[in-house]
Amino acid sequence: FGLNHSGLALFSRRRLVGWLSEEQVAVFGRVKRGYPEGVVSMLTDLVPGRLLSLHVTSGSKKYWITSEGDNLTLHLQETVGGELVEAAGVTITSPTELGRLERALEKKEEENIRDVLRTMQELRADAFGFGELLRRKDPGNPALADADTWREAYARAKVDVKVRVRARNRGFTK
Repeated sequence: FGLNHSGLALFSRRRLVGWLSEEQVAVFGRVKRGYPEGVVSMLTDLVPGRLLSLHVTSGSKKYWITSEGDNLTLHLQETVGGELVEAAGVTITSPTELGRLERALEKKEEENIRDVLRTMQELRADAFGFGELLRRKDPGNPALADADTWREAYARAKVDVKVRVRARNRGFTK
């Protein structure tokens, strides 16, 4: 689902600086795109060695940047909803079990997003456009003095990620 590539090239200063992996591309596409789509998967202790996946069919995302002095924070919030699939034989009979699976999927998706952002920060490639968001919000911010200053400030910025998952089915997964 989403971008159908084995990797995504990242550029900085019009030069190729690195790649996102196939898994990172799927996360990047889900967050960057205007509509939610894709799959969030994890291994579950309910059926050891088998994947539990959420086929994403709805949701929303929002990302922004805040600045307190020299400290920048990149914020990303994502809400995804969908159907639980795979892991045949997993019975979700109670709201408690469903809630536990949703929390586990939230944690996994937060890790995935942090991994993508960490890679982009290490490569100093602002593919989400946080610099442009800051420029619109606070054009006089010292982090925007020049391109090199921005890249360094971006690489040091803290990351705040929050994910909410809403699975719609309860019963047997397919």
